[in-house]
Amino acid sequence: MTNAQTVTELQPRMTREQLVDAARIAAKYLPVASAQLMNELATRLDVTSVALCESMQQRSVLAIENTILRDDVTCWAKECDRIVERHTKKRTNMHLLEAQRELRELTPATDKVELEIKAAGVEELARKFGEDRAKLSPEIFGYGEVREALAMAENEAESFAYNLRIGPKQVCKCCGGSECSSLGCTATDQMLNAHSEGDH
Repeated sequence: MTNAQTVTELQPRMTREQLVDAARIAAKYLPVASAQLMNELATRLDVTSVALCESMQQRSVLAIENTILRDDVTCWAKECDRIVERHTKKRTNMHLLEAQRELRELTPATDKVELEIKAAGVEELARKFGEDRAKLSPEIFGYGEVREALAMAENEAESFAYNLRIGPKQVCKCCGGSECSSLGCTATDQMLNAHSEGDH
């Protein structure tokens, strides 16, 4: 095992604080100009990370508030339908359907934020699996199997986080598949091609 592999296993991923501290310590051993640049980079990373964390917290709060407001709109729409039904003696869900349609058009940004928050949590779990794998002692029983299982869990969590970010695949209204685009249904195209080939 090389020194680089050893360092990688001991420190699979450094936290922001560890990275800033390491950069400032490394700056002491660099020439003056390089040390100043390293310190400046460490300071900017620290400030930017703090600002990013604050903005993520604000986004989380706004996403929660938005979800509550959406629920309120749905409740009011149901209440409107109930009042109409009481006066007309006919069942209706006209207001609810209209509210749902408008909310679908208004909320892609909120949905994206919610998915990002979930993905960040899953990525944190993936990091934990990586850290546990790095801390494993070769003396434990089943070292290889445990290490492999943690690596698989880390990969699965990272893959799940990626899929959360890209969002669910759109289902085609014609065939129910997920490979179709807004330009057309692949199943319909295949049937048309098969039909035109049969004519020749």
